[in-house]
Amino acid sequence: MPTATVPKTGSVREEAERKAAQAMLKARCSLMLGRDARSVFFAMLAMRLKYAPNWECETAAIDGKSIVYNPDWINGLDKPKVVGVLAHEILHAALLHHVRLGVRNADLFNVAADLAINSILQTAGYQLPDDGCFAGMGLFQALPPGESAEWYYAELQKTAVVYEVRAAGDPGGCGGVQAPKGTPADLSKAEAEMRVAVASATASALARGDMPQEMQRLLGAAMQPTVDWKAVLRQFVQSTANDDYTWMPPNRRYIHLGLMLPSLRSESLGRIVVAIDTSGSIGPNVLATFASEIDAIVSAYPCTVEIVWCDCAIQHVQHWTPADGQLKLEPRGGGGTSHKPVFDHVEQGDPATCVICLTDGMTEWPDRTPDMPVLWVMTTNIVAPFGQTVRINDIED
Repeated sequence: MPTATVPKTGSVREEAERKAAQAMLKARCSLMLGRDARSVFFAMLAMRLKYAPNWECETAAIDGKSIVYNPDWINGLDKPKVVGVLAHEILHAALLHHVRLGVRNADLFNVAADLAINSILQTAGYQLPDDGCFAGMGLFQALPPGESAEWYYAELQKTAVVYEVRAAGDPGGCGGVQAPKGTPADLSKAEAEMRVAVASATASALARGDMPQEMQRLLGAAMQPTVDWKAVLRQFVQSTANDDYTWMPPNRRYIHLGLMLPSLRSESLGRIVVAIDTSGSIGPNVLATFASEIDAIVSAYPCTVEIVWCDCAIQHVQHWTPADGQLKLEPRGGGGTSHKPVFDHVEQGDPATCVICLTDGMTEWPDRTPDMPVLWVMTTNIVAPFGQTVRINDIED
Protein backbone atom coordinates (compact mmCIF):
# COMPACT_ATOMS: atom_id res chain seq x y z
CA MET A 1 0.00 0.00 0.00
CA PRO A 2 1.61 3.33 -1.04
CA THR A 3 2.23 5.90 1.66
CA ALA A 4 0.99 9.40 0.87
CA THR A 5 3.52 12.20 1.32
CA VAL A 6 2.93 15.73 2.56
CA PRO A 7 3.57 18.36 -0.15
CA LYS A 8 6.65 20.44 0.61
CA THR A 9 5.36 23.86 -0.43
CA GLY A 10 2.34 25.74 0.80
CA SER A 11 0.84 26.38 -2.64
CA VAL A 12 1.03 22.73 -3.69
CA ARG A 13 -0.42 21.68 -0.36
CA GLU A 14 -3.30 24.16 -0.64
CA GLU A 15 -4.08 23.05 -4.19
CA ALA A 16 -4.15 19.38 -3.12
CA GLU A 17 -6.50 20.20 -0.24
CA ARG A 18 -8.77 22.26 -2.52
CA LYS A 19 -8.95 19.48 -5.10
CA ALA A 20 -9.65 16.81 -2.47
CA ALA A 21 -12.33 18.91 -0.76
CA GLN A 22 -14.01 19.36 -4.14
CA ALA A 23 -13.86 15.61 -4.78
CA MET A 24 -15.45 14.89 -1.39
CA LEU A 25 -18.16 17.49 -2.05
CA LYS A 26 -18.92 15.94 -5.45
CA ALA A 27 -19.18 12.53 -3.76
CA ARG A 28 -21.74 13.88 -1.29
CA CYS A 29 -23.66 15.50 -4.12
CA SER A 30 -23.67 12.19 -5.99
CA LEU A 31 -25.32 10.53 -3.00
CA MET A 32 -27.81 13.36 -2.54
CA LEU A 33 -28.83 13.31 -6.19
CA GLY A 34 -29.43 9.55 -6.12
CA ARG A 35 -33.08 8.51 -5.99
CA ASP A 36 -32.69 4.92 -4.85
CA ALA A 37 -32.98 3.76 -1.23
CA ARG A 38 -29.27 3.26 -0.64
CA SER A 39 -28.44 6.81 -1.83
CA VAL A 40 -31.14 8.31 0.40
CA PHE A 41 -29.74 6.48 3.41
CA PHE A 42 -26.13 7.53 2.86
CA ALA A 43 -27.04 11.09 1.81
CA MET A 44 -28.99 11.78 5.01
CA LEU A 45 -26.06 10.67 7.16
CA ALA A 46 -23.47 12.39 4.97
CA MET A 47 -25.12 15.75 5.59
CA ARG A 48 -24.68 15.52 9.38
CA LEU A 49 -20.94 14.78 9.29
CA LYS A 50 -17.98 17.17 9.22
CA TYR A 51 -15.11 16.85 6.73
CA ALA A 52 -11.49 17.93 7.04
CA PRO A 53 -8.12 17.20 5.39
CA ASN A 54 -5.54 15.47 7.59
CA TRP A 55 -2.07 14.85 6.20
CA GLU A 56 -1.19 12.50 9.05
CA CYS A 57 -4.02 10.16 8.08
CA GLU A 58 -2.95 7.38 5.70
CA THR A 59 -6.26 7.25 3.81
CA ALA A 60 -9.47 8.36 5.54
CA ALA A 61 -11.07 7.79 8.94
CA ILE A 62 -14.23 8.52 10.90
CA ASP A 63 -14.89 8.95 14.61
CA GLY A 64 -18.68 9.10 14.38
CA LYS A 65 -18.83 12.87 13.89
CA SER A 66 -16.13 13.78 11.39
CA ILE A 67 -14.45 12.25 8.35
CA VAL A 68 -10.80 13.15 7.93
CA TYR A 69 -8.91 12.26 4.77
CA ASN A 70 -5.45 12.49 3.23
CA PRO A 71 -5.80 14.83 0.22
CA ASP A 72 -3.16 13.00 -1.85
CA TRP A 73 -4.94 9.69 -1.32
CA ILE A 74 -8.36 11.10 -2.24
CA ASN A 75 -6.92 12.81 -5.31
CA GLY A 76 -5.48 9.48 -6.46
CA LEU A 77 -8.94 7.88 -6.64
CA ASP A 78 -11.43 8.23 -9.47
CA LYS A 79 -14.88 9.66 -8.68
CA PRO A 80 -16.78 6.34 -8.23
CA LYS A 81 -14.21 5.18 -5.68
CA VAL A 82 -14.38 8.46 -3.75
CA VAL A 83 -18.15 7.91 -3.53
CA GLY A 84 -17.46 4.36 -2.37
CA VAL A 85 -15.02 5.57 0.29
CA LEU A 86 -17.58 8.07 1.53
CA ALA A 87 -20.25 5.35 1.77
CA HIS A 88 -17.68 3.09 3.46
CA GLU A 89 -16.93 5.64 6.19
CA ILE A 90 -20.61 6.48 6.69
CA LEU A 91 -21.50 2.82 7.12
CA HIS A 92 -18.76 2.48 9.75
CA ALA A 93 -20.45 5.30 11.69
CA ALA A 94 -23.96 3.96 11.11
CA LEU A 95 -22.92 0.59 12.52
CA LEU A 96 -21.27 2.36 15.47
CA HIS A 97 -17.90 0.74 14.76
CA HIS A 98 -16.21 3.73 16.43
CA VAL A 99 -18.11 2.86 19.62
CA ARG A 100 -17.73 -0.91 19.30
CA LEU A 101 -13.96 -0.57 18.91
CA GLY A 102 -13.67 -0.17 22.68
CA VAL A 103 -10.33 -1.44 24.01
CA ARG A 104 -9.72 -3.83 21.11
CA ASN A 105 -6.59 -3.62 18.98
CA ALA A 106 -7.44 -0.73 16.65
CA ASP A 107 -5.58 -2.07 13.58
CA LEU A 108 -7.11 -5.51 13.83
CA PHE A 109 -10.59 -4.17 14.48
CA ASN A 110 -10.33 -1.89 11.45
CA VAL A 111 -9.68 -4.90 9.25
CA ALA A 112 -12.55 -6.78 10.92
CA ALA A 113 -14.94 -3.85 10.48
CA ASP A 114 -13.98 -3.53 6.81
CA LEU A 115 -14.63 -7.23 6.27
CA ALA A 116 -18.10 -6.73 7.76
CA ILE A 117 -19.09 -3.96 5.34
CA ASN A 118 -17.03 -4.06 2.14
CA SER A 119 -18.78 -7.02 0.54
CA ILE A 120 -22.14 -5.41 1.32
CA LEU A 121 -21.07 -2.12 -0.24
CA GLN A 122 -19.73 -3.90 -3.29
CA THR A 123 -22.99 -5.84 -3.71
CA ALA A 124 -24.89 -2.56 -3.38
CA GLY A 125 -22.95 -1.23 -6.38
CA TYR A 126 -20.25 0.90 -4.76
CA GLN A 127 -16.66 0.81 -5.99
CA LEU A 128 -13.89 0.64 -3.41
CA PRO A 129 -10.09 1.04 -3.54
CA ASP A 130 -8.13 -1.95 -4.79
CA ASP A 131 -6.40 -2.34 -1.40
CA GLY A 132 -9.70 -3.08 0.35
CA CYS A 133 -10.34 -6.16 2.50
CA PHE A 134 -13.12 -8.45 1.28
CA ALA A 135 -14.42 -11.55 3.04
CA GLY A 136 -14.03 -14.61 0.83
CA MET A 137 -11.30 -13.01 -1.30
CA GLY A 138 -7.50 -12.81 -1.27
CA LEU A 139 -5.98 -13.04 2.20
CA PHE A 140 -9.47 -13.48 3.63
CA GLN A 141 -10.68 -16.20 1.29
CA ALA A 142 -11.38 -18.55 4.20
CA LEU A 143 -13.69 -16.07 5.91
CA PRO A 144 -17.35 -16.06 4.80
CA PRO A 145 -19.12 -12.76 4.08
CA GLY A 146 -22.06 -11.53 6.11
CA GLU A 147 -20.63 -11.68 9.65
CA SER A 148 -20.22 -8.91 12.24
CA ALA A 149 -17.03 -6.97 12.96
CA GLU A 150 -16.73 -8.76 16.31
CA TRP A 151 -16.93 -12.16 14.64
CA TYR A 152 -14.22 -11.30 12.13
CA TYR A 153 -12.08 -9.82 14.91
CA ALA A 154 -12.21 -13.10 16.82
CA GLU A 155 -11.26 -15.03 13.70
CA LEU A 156 -8.41 -12.66 12.82
CA GLN A 157 -6.95 -13.05 16.29
CA LYS A 158 -6.32 -16.70 15.37
CA THR A 159 -4.34 -15.70 12.26
CA ALA A 160 -1.48 -13.41 13.25
CA VAL A 161 0.00 -13.36 9.73
CA VAL A 162 -3.03 -11.44 8.45
CA TYR A 163 -2.49 -8.75 11.07
CA GLU A 164 1.19 -8.47 10.22
CA VAL A 165 0.48 -8.00 6.52
CA ARG A 166 -2.22 -5.38 6.93
CA ALA A 167 -1.17 -3.44 10.05
CA ALA A 168 0.56 -0.47 8.38
CA GLY A 169 -1.10 2.95 8.17
CA ASP A 170 -4.71 2.12 7.31
CA PRO A 171 -4.81 -1.67 7.73
CA GLY A 172 -8.13 -1.99 5.89
CA GLY A 173 -7.12 0.06 2.85
CA CYS A 174 -10.46 1.83 2.38
CA GLY A 175 -10.55 4.27 5.29
CA GLY A 176 -10.61 3.39 8.96
CA VAL A 177 -12.35 3.93 12.27
CA GLN A 178 -11.04 6.11 15.09
CA ALA A 179 -12.12 6.01 18.72
CA PRO A 180 -14.19 9.10 19.53
CA LYS A 181 -12.91 11.70 21.99
CA GLY A 182 -14.84 13.49 24.73
CA THR A 183 -16.35 13.04 28.16
CA PRO A 184 -18.57 10.00 28.89
CA ALA A 185 -21.61 12.27 28.75
CA ASP A 186 -20.53 13.68 25.37
CA LEU A 187 -19.91 10.21 23.95
CA SER A 188 -23.26 8.88 25.22
CA LYS A 189 -25.03 11.84 23.67
CA ALA A 190 -23.22 11.40 20.34
CA GLU A 191 -24.03 7.68 20.26
CA ALA A 192 -27.71 8.31 20.98
CA GLU A 193 -27.82 11.00 18.29
CA MET A 194 -26.25 8.62 15.76
CA ARG A 195 -28.76 5.88 16.60
CA VAL A 196 -31.63 8.32 16.06
CA ALA A 197 -30.08 9.56 12.80
CA VAL A 198 -29.60 6.01 11.51
CA ALA A 199 -33.17 5.08 12.40
CA SER A 200 -34.47 8.17 10.59
CA ALA A 201 -32.25 7.55 7.53
CA THR A 202 -33.31 3.90 7.38
CA ALA A 203 -37.00 4.83 7.55
CA SER A 204 -36.58 7.42 4.78
CA ALA A 205 -34.64 4.96 2.63
CA LEU A 206 -37.21 2.21 3.02
CA ALA A 207 -39.92 4.66 2.02
CA ARG A 208 -38.05 5.17 -1.25
CA GLY A 209 -37.52 1.47 -1.96
CA ASP A 210 -35.74 -1.65 -0.80
CA MET A 211 -32.29 -1.42 0.77
CA PRO A 212 -29.87 -4.34 0.37
CA GLN A 213 -31.02 -7.03 2.80
CA GLU A 214 -27.58 -7.57 4.31
CA MET A 215 -27.28 -3.86 5.05
CA GLN A 216 -30.68 -3.88 6.74
CA ARG A 217 -29.68 -6.89 8.81
CA LEU A 218 -26.44 -5.32 9.99
CA LEU A 219 -28.12 -2.02 10.81
CA GLY A 220 -30.85 -3.78 12.74
CA ALA A 221 -28.30 -5.67 14.83
CA ALA A 222 -26.33 -2.50 15.54
CA MET A 223 -29.40 -0.54 16.58
CA GLN A 224 -30.62 -3.26 18.95
CA PRO A 225 -27.50 -4.70 20.59
CA THR A 226 -27.81 -7.38 23.24
CA VAL A 227 -26.48 -5.92 26.47
CA ASP A 228 -26.94 -6.56 30.17
CA TRP A 229 -29.00 -3.56 31.29
CA LYS A 230 -28.11 -4.22 34.93
CA ALA A 231 -24.39 -4.00 34.15
CA VAL A 232 -24.94 -0.80 32.17
CA LEU A 233 -26.94 0.69 35.04
CA ARG A 234 -24.26 -0.22 37.59
CA GLN A 235 -21.42 1.16 35.45
CA PHE A 236 -23.37 4.35 34.75
CA VAL A 237 -24.00 5.07 38.44
CA GLN A 238 -20.54 4.11 39.63
CA SER A 239 -18.88 6.27 36.99
CA THR A 240 -20.48 9.35 38.53
CA ALA A 241 -19.10 8.74 42.03
CA ASN A 242 -16.57 11.17 43.46
CA ASP A 243 -13.43 9.10 44.00
CA ASP A 244 -10.70 11.51 45.11
CA TYR A 245 -8.50 9.70 47.66
CA THR A 246 -7.19 11.17 50.91
CA TRP A 247 -5.34 9.81 53.96
CA MET A 248 -7.21 12.15 56.34
CA PRO A 249 -9.29 10.46 57.54
CA PRO A 250 -8.16 6.90 56.75
CA ASN A 251 -10.61 4.36 55.36
CA ARG A 252 -12.67 3.17 58.33
CA ARG A 253 -13.65 -0.07 56.62
CA TYR A 254 -10.16 -1.53 57.10
CA ILE A 255 -9.03 -0.08 60.45
CA HIS A 256 -10.29 -3.16 62.36
CA LEU A 257 -7.94 -5.27 60.22
CA GLY A 258 -4.98 -3.12 61.23
CA LEU A 259 -4.74 -1.60 57.75
CA MET A 260 -4.33 2.12 57.24
CA LEU A 261 -5.64 2.80 53.73
CA PRO A 262 -6.77 6.04 52.10
CA SER A 263 -10.46 6.86 51.96
CA LEU A 264 -12.40 8.63 49.27
CA ARG A 265 -12.41 12.36 49.83
CA SER A 266 -16.13 12.41 49.23
CA GLU A 267 -17.26 8.84 48.66
CA SER A 268 -20.64 10.11 47.58
CA LEU A 269 -23.01 10.05 44.68
CA GLY A 270 -24.67 13.28 45.77
CA ARG A 271 -28.16 13.81 44.41
CA ILE A 272 -29.47 11.14 42.06
CA VAL A 273 -32.80 11.64 40.32
CA VAL A 274 -34.71 8.53 39.25
CA ALA A 275 -37.68 9.34 37.01
CA ILE A 276 -40.33 6.68 36.44
CA ASP A 277 -43.15 7.23 34.00
CA THR A 278 -46.61 6.18 35.13
CA SER A 279 -48.20 5.55 31.74
CA GLY A 280 -49.21 2.02 32.71
CA SER A 281 -46.72 0.25 30.44
CA ILE A 282 -44.31 -0.47 33.29
CA GLY A 283 -45.59 -3.41 35.31
CA PRO A 284 -44.89 -4.51 38.89
CA ASN A 285 -42.16 -7.04 38.01
CA VAL A 286 -40.18 -4.43 36.08
CA LEU A 287 -40.61 -1.94 38.94
CA ALA A 288 -39.54 -4.46 41.58
CA THR A 289 -36.45 -5.57 39.65
CA PHE A 290 -35.50 -1.99 38.82
CA ALA A 291 -35.87 -0.89 42.47
CA SER A 292 -33.75 -3.83 43.62
CA GLU A 293 -30.94 -2.88 41.23
CA ILE A 294 -31.03 0.78 42.24
CA ASP A 295 -30.95 -0.23 45.91
CA ALA A 296 -28.01 -2.59 45.43
CA ILE A 297 -25.96 -0.01 43.55
CA VAL A 298 -26.50 3.19 45.53
CA SER A 299 -26.64 1.66 49.02
CA ALA A 300 -22.83 1.49 48.99
CA TYR A 301 -22.54 5.28 48.75
CA PRO A 302 -23.73 8.26 50.78
CA CYS A 303 -26.35 9.81 48.55
CA THR A 304 -29.84 11.17 48.26
CA VAL A 305 -32.14 9.56 45.73
CA GLU A 306 -35.20 11.38 44.45
CA ILE A 307 -37.76 9.11 42.80
CA VAL A 308 -39.92 11.28 40.57
CA TRP A 309 -43.24 9.80 39.44
CA CYS A 310 -44.45 11.63 36.36
CA ASP A 311 -47.13 11.35 33.69
CA CYS A 312 -47.91 14.68 32.01
CA ALA A 313 -46.91 16.32 35.30
CA ILE A 314 -45.00 15.30 38.41
CA GLN A 315 -47.38 13.35 40.64
CA HIS A 316 -45.11 12.39 43.53
CA VAL A 317 -41.49 12.71 44.69
CA GLN A 318 -39.92 10.19 47.06
CA HIS A 319 -36.74 10.97 48.96
CA TRP A 320 -34.55 8.05 50.01
CA THR A 321 -31.09 7.53 51.45
CA PRO A 322 -29.30 4.22 52.18
CA ALA A 323 -29.97 4.83 55.91
CA ASP A 324 -33.71 4.44 55.24
CA GLY A 325 -33.34 0.71 54.56
CA GLN A 326 -34.53 -1.17 51.49
CA LEU A 327 -35.81 1.04 48.70
CA LYS A 328 -39.55 0.65 48.19
CA LEU A 329 -41.21 2.39 45.30
CA GLU A 330 -44.52 4.24 45.77
CA PRO A 331 -46.18 4.57 42.34
CA ARG A 332 -48.53 7.50 41.73
CA GLY A 333 -50.32 8.88 38.69
CA GLY A 334 -51.22 7.48 35.29
CA GLY A 335 -52.07 8.49 31.73
CA GLY A 336 -49.85 10.21 29.18
CA THR A 337 -46.17 10.90 29.64
CA SER A 338 -43.91 13.95 29.34
CA HIS A 339 -40.34 14.24 30.55
CA LYS A 340 -40.28 18.03 30.34
CA PRO A 341 -41.54 18.39 33.97
CA VAL A 342 -38.91 15.87 35.08
CA PHE A 343 -35.97 17.90 33.82
CA ASP A 344 -37.54 21.15 35.01
CA HIS A 345 -37.58 19.52 38.47
CA VAL A 346 -34.00 18.29 38.09
CA GLU A 347 -32.78 21.84 37.56
CA GLN A 348 -34.24 22.92 40.89
CA GLY A 349 -32.27 22.54 44.12
CA ASP A 350 -28.77 21.10 44.33
CA PRO A 351 -27.11 19.98 41.08
CA ALA A 352 -27.96 16.38 40.20
CA THR A 353 -25.10 13.91 39.80
CA CYS A 354 -27.06 11.97 37.20
CA VAL A 355 -30.59 11.19 36.05
CA ILE A 356 -31.98 7.70 35.42
CA CYS A 357 -35.30 7.42 33.56
CA LEU A 358 -37.39 4.23 33.47
CA THR A 359 -39.88 4.61 30.63
CA ASP A 360 -41.43 3.08 27.53
CA GLY A 361 -40.17 6.05 25.49
CA MET A 362 -43.68 7.12 24.42
CA THR A 363 -43.12 10.56 25.85
CA GLU A 364 -42.68 14.26 25.14
CA TRP A 365 -38.95 14.92 25.12
CA PRO A 366 -37.36 17.99 26.73
CA ASP A 367 -36.57 20.90 24.41
CA ARG A 368 -32.91 21.01 25.44
CA THR A 369 -30.21 18.54 26.42
CA PRO A 370 -29.43 18.68 30.16
CA ASP A 371 -25.90 19.20 31.45
CA MET A 372 -25.76 16.08 33.63
CA PRO A 373 -25.38 12.42 32.52
CA VAL A 374 -28.71 10.75 31.67
CA LEU A 375 -29.48 7.03 31.35
CA TRP A 376 -32.75 5.93 29.75
CA VAL A 377 -33.83 2.44 30.79
CA MET A 378 -36.38 1.54 28.09
CA THR A 379 -39.06 -1.13 28.06
CA THR A 380 -39.26 -0.75 24.24
CA ASN A 381 -36.81 -0.39 21.35
CA ILE A 382 -37.13 3.40 21.29
CA VAL A 383 -33.82 5.29 21.53
CA ALA A 384 -33.79 8.60 23.39
CA PRO A 385 -32.56 11.70 21.51
CA PHE A 386 -29.89 12.35 24.16
CA GLY A 387 -28.12 10.51 26.96
CA GLN A 388 -27.45 6.77 26.96
CA THR A 389 -30.21 4.27 26.18
CA VAL A 390 -30.39 0.67 27.38
CA ARG A 391 -33.31 -1.73 26.99
CA ILE A 392 -34.81 -3.99 29.66
CA ASN A 393 -35.31 -7.17 27.69
CA ASP A 394 -35.36 -9.98 30.22
CA ILE A 395 -38.30 -9.21 32.50
CA GLU A 396 -41.87 -10.30 31.88
CA ASP A 397 -44.87 -8.62 33.51
